[in-house]
Amino acid sequence: PPQREEVGLGEASLPFADIRRMSPEEFVELLHSGVGAAGVVAGSNYRFGYRAAGGADELRELAEARGMAVEIVDLVGDDEGGGGGDEGARARERAN
Repeated sequence: PPQREEVGLGEASLPFADIRRMSPEEFVELLHSGVGAAGVVAGSNYRFGYRAAGGADELRELAEARGMAVEIVDLVGDDEGGGGGDEGARARERAN
C-alpha cells in the first residue's frame, strides 16, 4: 500500500493494465478504499472507466456517495465553462 504523509498528501502508482478495464464504479471504489483518497480533482472534460464510460458528473456522483471531496475545474482558457476544444489540433496548427 502507498505510504501517506502526515499532512494527508501522498502519491500512488497504479499499473494501467490493472485499472484499464474497470467500470467507473470500480475505479472510484479503488480510489476510495484501495488508495485511501479523500478527494479528487478533475477537469470538466475528464473521462474514466472502461471505454471512457464515466465523465466528470459521474465522478462527482460516485465520489460524493463515498464521502469524498470532489472539485471539477474548468479547462484552462475556457471562459465559457463548456470545454477547451481540441488541444492536439491547436498544437498542430501552431507547428505549421
